[in-house]
Parts: sequence; C-alpha cells; structure tokens
Amino acid sequence: MKVVAINGSHRAGKSTSKLLQRALGAFEAAGWDVELVELAQKNFEFCAGCNSCLVGKPCPLLGREGDDGQAVFDAIEAADAVILASPNYFENVSARMKCLMDRMRAAHLPKNIFAGKVAGVLVTTGLNNSGADEASAGLARFCVAQGWVLAGPAAVGTWEEGCGEDGRTCYRRGADADPQAQNQVEALAKSIIALAEKLA
Repeated sequence: MKVVAINGSHRAGKSTSKLLQRALGAFEAAGWDVELVELAQKNFEFCAGCNSCLVGKPCPLLGREGDDGQAVFDAIEAADAVILASPNYFENVSARMKCLMDRMRAAHLPKNIFAGKVAGVLVTTGLNNSGADEASAGLARFCVAQGWVLAGPAAVGTWEEGCGEDGRTCYRRGADADPQAQNQVEALAKSIIALAEKLA
C-alpha cells in the first residue's frame, strides 16, 4: 500500500516536513510505500473559478506547461492514503495549501474522482490558540468533501513551549521539536494504517 504526504509549507524540509517524515517512517515500518510532496517545490496556477469542472470538462490548468497540478493529482490517485499538512501562519492553512484545495475542485466536480482514500491532517503553528484549530478543521472538511475517510484526530505541532520565570513565552527551535506532536504524528500514522488496511 502507499501513502502520499502533502506539505503546504512555503519552507520545504523544515518543521512541517520533519513531522511528516516522522509519520512516513511509521508507514515504512509497516511495509508501505511512501511519497512526500513539497508544494514549495511545485508550481501552481490559481483556480479561476471558470467552472469547466462543474460541467464535466477537464480543468484547463491540468497539463498546462509549467503547472504541476497534474503531477500532484497523479500522486494522490496512486495512493491508498493521504496526509495533508499545513503550517498555520494566520488563522488558516497556508496559501500554497489553499491553492491546492481550490485546484482540487476539479477532482470534486461533478463527482469525487479520488473518493474512498483514507486521510489524515497535520498542522504546525507558532502559538497555542492562534488558529491551528481553524486550519485543521478546514483540512478535515476538505478531506470529507473529497469523499475521503478521515482518520484522526489531527496532529498539531507548536513552537510554543510555555512561559519562563519572567512570564514571557518560550519557544522551541521548531514545531518538529514538540514532543506531543511527535507522538501525535506517529499515532496518526498508525490510525491511518489500521483503517486503510481494514478497508482494503
């Protein structure tokens, strides 16, 4: 079986990516094939709401020279499970992840062409209570709209470590250093594996 993890961070290889790689390690240990897609290394034009997909026509952006949308669609199609991950920069998913979500309207209309996959959600954030809940809820709703079976709960990694003696917020070197998030991504991976293998 195969899982594709899609990182919506603008910074490939950093905190969100490192947590995804930790999750992918659990899949590899279970004998799965894994793929990590870094959206920061892909080129996407914005969905313009032309409604070609609504009337059953192909998205005019898919296959356009210089646009990587088709490659990401192909990666999702080839996978049994999908993990969507995004940093929360300001009360929502990143612009890159939102662009992918909008582009995947073409996979939703007039029917869900990738329905039945098992999915999980990961969000990284600077502070607790600063929008991670909104970002993870948006990703979860998107997964359900695509007809994916959501495993979870969502994993959340934060830079915030607590308060120092002076009352100021203390930070980790990155959200990937959050021990709770490390445990959560491994638990999320195991949940996805169990559910996907049961449904296979």
